[in-house]
Amino acid sequence: RLRQKLHLAGADAADDTSADFVPWHSLEPFVAHVPTARKRLQVRALRKLHPAQIADLLEAASAEEGREILGALEADPALEADVIEELDTSHRLGAVRDRSDEEIAELLAEMAPDDAVDLLGALEQERREKVLEHVPGQARATIQSLLGYHPDTAGGLMTPKVPCFPGSETAGEACAAIAAERDLPGSLSGVFVLDGSGALHGYVPLARLAAQPDASPLGEVAELDPPSVGPNADLVEVVVTMADYNLSALAVVDEEGHVLGAVTVDDVLPRLIPAGWRRRMDVLREV
Repeated sequence: RLRQKLHLAGADAADDTSADFVPWHSLEPFVAHVPTARKRLQVRALRKLHPAQIADLLEAASAEEGREILGALEADPALEADVIEELDTSHRLGAVRDRSDEEIAELLAEMAPDDAVDLLGALEQERREKVLEHVPGQARATIQSLLGYHPDTAGGLMTPKVPCFPGSETAGEACAAIAAERDLPGSLSGVFVLDGSGALHGYVPLARLAAQPDASPLGEVAELDPPSVGPNADLVEVVVTMADYNLSALAVVDEEGHVLGAVTVDDVLPRLIPAGWRRRMDVLREV
């Protein structure tokens, strides 16, 4: 662990991360309470890591180390939200336990809605409504729309904000809309196409969308009648459907076929990892 922490973010460390050894003087301690530390941990050091790697460090850190890492993350709210999304439930709670209701609300607004709901649901009952009151309007409405679903159903797992376009929309218009949207899920793999009543009609993978002439109507290039599930479909149904049809995104629709959101691979994969596997990976990292 010590070697891992020290090797993470030396300001002048060698670029070749495959080397077994680097000069001691080129390393910067990862946390400031190390006796030889010259300055506090900077968020720029953390930005060199994937959020999942930072989450691993937090879960393995002492209380003092964890506080310093979280303190540095506060300078980058988007990165902080990504990291907390990767933490297990107990460490998520530990990361926000001493924060004010307003601070937790700001964090929830930065998180993916399904992860925000998970964190909100893990708070003490008496705090939930108080925290939710401080979440900005649109983010609060999105979170509230998911609160009625069990966390392990399609409704609880789904990402509500997914790109949907009428079949009459052109490929060029869809591409321009996607380029202008900042809050689409990172796992976006395509767009959903709607019929005249607004119900799910088809799906266009991004690779196909990008290859179409700008004037091509989406309804003419879409894969028709894509698989979908209702919001109360359980985790097993969701996973089996995605596996059977080789999907990276599965539409969640209401009784009229209107798209409520989509379950993506990154929504279900963490729930499929056996608990013992995480411990096994911790052991392998130490070897």
